[in-house]
Amino acid sequence: MMLRNNMTLDPNELEIFGKQYFNSFESQRQTSSESIAEIKAKKPRFNDIIGYDMVYAGWTKRYEKEKAANKIVNITNDIAINKQTIQAVGDSIYNKELGDLPDTDKDIREFSCDCGNVYGRFLEGTTCPVCGTKVKSQYNREIRRVGWINIFPYVIINPNAYEKLTKVIGNKNLPKILQYDIEVDIDGNLVPASDKIVTKQGVVKQNIPFANLGMDGFKTNFEAVLNYYGTSRNEMEMANHLIEHKDEIFSSYIPVSSLYLRPTFTSSKKRSVSFDKINATYIKILASAKLLRRKTKNNIESERAYNIVFDIQKYLQELYLQTIKTKISGKTKIIRGAILGNRTNFSSRMVIRSFTGVYCGVGKMEMSYKGFLELNLLEIINALMRGYADPKYTNMTVYQVWEHVTRAQYSDKIDPDIWKIMQLMLQKRPHNAVAVNRPPTLALGSIQCFDVVRITPNAKDKTAAIGLDTLQPLNADFDGDTLSFFSLKEKRVVEAFENGLSPRRLIVDRTGDGAFNPEFGLIKDEYTSLISFLS
Repeated sequence: MMLRNNMTLDPNELEIFGKQYFNSFESQRQTSSESIAEIKAKKPRFNDIIGYDMVYAGWTKRYEKEKAANKIVNITNDIAINKQTIQAVGDSIYNKELGDLPDTDKDIREFSCDCGNVYGRFLEGTTCPVCGTKVKSQYNREIRRVGWINIFPYVIINPNAYEKLTKVIGNKNLPKILQYDIEVDIDGNLVPASDKIVTKQGVVKQNIPFANLGMDGFKTNFEAVLNYYGTSRNEMEMANHLIEHKDEIFSSYIPVSSLYLRPTFTSSKKRSVSFDKINATYIKILASAKLLRRKTKNNIESERAYNIVFDIQKYLQELYLQTIKTKISGKTKIIRGAILGNRTNFSSRMVIRSFTGVYCGVGKMEMSYKGFLELNLLEIINALMRGYADPKYTNMTVYQVWEHVTRAQYSDKIDPDIWKIMQLMLQKRPHNAVAVNRPPTLALGSIQCFDVVRITPNAKDKTAAIGLDTLQPLNADFDGDTLSFFSLKEKRVVEAFENGLSPRRLIVDRTGDGAFNPEFGLIKDEYTSLISFLS
């Protein structure tokens, strides 16, 4: 969705977005055509609160939809790898429908015939004269495809919904309710374990209300349990929401994610397998599900089944933590540690100062000579070798030109040939775009897109100049603050950053045209800019 000046925002969408990201949204939404009460009446979708996929609400609905389309991949075998052949077992978590299991000792080619004699994407569709098969992709990269572990008629709780339930019921109380402890009475019969305590006044009462219900008992008494704890713990808003979506919380079907989200590698020479621990958790779930599928021979087996279900629930929470908390969230995890926290080529850190004069403007900046050289190193070397500054460079090797540029990087004087190339880049290129970030902040406004329109003619100057209008979103000032600058190379990347993160997008339009106005303030501008950037 791309918002433009003549378009209005859907109040319901804004309400959902605001609840999820901005607690102060309702107080700033005073000029909407709908009242706050009317917007509150439009209840947010459960997926907007619970999440998606591994935290997907309504696993049963998704299972039934795939079943109707005849796309079900049933996962039943807790033995995933054949130990003799080191090959994947078909009905295990390594089902070929969920992805391919690579052998690190073989020549891995994405596009080839079955024998590997003919390969390469440019030969896709060509028939191999040796094996007679066509060149095609040898890897299934559909990461949205899932398999299913069926534990019907037993049920488990969606892992993210479980986390929400702990907020209503309590971290210690919920496991006590879901566990089904049994004991043998004086007559030798199996009965639920007692959870009664005697107070100092001699009153016998239950230690934890609704304890020892088991999963089925909890589902049966779901409303009563949540009403009790929601009232006593002042969490009725969340309790009512969970009660309303009870059918989406419980499921007899557990999705198994694509193999590309839980890597596994085999070695035919070493006859070994290496895998992500998420796979081991899936194996534990399958082993427990296998026990549930056995016919109950007596009451003991029946009673034990309830505790096996709770074991599966614990494994699901373990899987949830491995996926969300261990791998994704946090400074050292994959998003901030491996994607946002890595060393980046063609980047620089510079102290900022005020940008004034005829060159300044919204989204414009001045960069130091050495900063611009570092961010555009390859472009400048390429231009020199093509003779744009002086024909003598066309007779040099790339190593000689590289050596010349390296000397310029450490010199206190401006190299006239490099300076000439820089000026040509400012004049001829439509964009000399850079992304500017105030680390470690990742909020909208702390990442902006600027166009370099001037280079400081001083090799000793290592500062960058930006306009006063950009300081507030960056939460910066001119007292020595240092920002990070990243060169944007590709046209589509530049367009995406300019559409979403240009300082022009952060300006509040007070014309009252309905697209921007002061009452919505920065919240609406952030929403508009974010959607523009992602569209």
